[in-house]
Amino acid sequence: MRKSKFNHFQELSDWGDLAKVSQHSDVLFKIFIEQAPIGISILQSRKHLYFNSFAMQMFGYQDVREVMDKDFLHFIPQRCHAELQDRHIRRLGGESVPTAYDTFAVRKDGTEFPVHIVASTIHLNGSPATIYYFKDVSERKRAKDALRESNERFHAIADYSYDWESWVGPDGKAVWTSPSVFRLTGYTREEYLGAADAPNFLFNEKDRGRISKIRQAALQGESANNVEVQII
Repeated sequence: MRKSKFNHFQELSDWGDLAKVSQHSDVLFKIFIEQAPIGISILQSRKHLYFNSFAMQMFGYQDVREVMDKDFLHFIPQRCHAELQDRHIRRLGGESVPTAYDTFAVRKDGTEFPVHIVASTIHLNGSPATIYYFKDVSERKRAKDALRESNERFHAIADYSYDWESWVGPDGKAVWTSPSVFRLTGYTREEYLGAADAPNFLFNEKDRGRISKIRQAALQGESANNVEVQII
């Protein structure tokens, strides 16, 4: 059954006066940020007022007294100081700056790791403060770097291959081609990929139907090798 407004206020009255309600809310807030699966810290006047347990673990600290009263930049590599300091000053000055960004952080042992930070301005005791949310993105960065390295290795081979190679999407339109397309067809990569009907416009009329059937078979998981076609 849905509770009435009267019942809701009756429950509040069971807590006592408004001071107790406020105290209860503070307890819930502290429980929330302490149990949060991300690092959370509060900074005011360039000093940290709060570090949650996850942030302590992320940065490699055991005793909260080691991080209290430390400047925010203490946890950031020197090379990143200027950019983050500028963001912080502009944010406290009321300017509209991006609240989320990627940078690097420093653990207690001096090792660096990539972090995604979300910053928000709040007010504590009548003065502006900043609450930071930290997320270690080491795994995401490793995956991104691995993908980039894989692409670089692929292009190092494909871009210098003597044979012409072209990738065609499910809709039959070319999405990538090796530079050898110019040697064999006289078209640059840009001209070839920019053509509305690439690669079909290169094939002899009598071969286009056959190529279309081969492509459809490939979409079904079949393959065809050593197919000869005439380029016009």
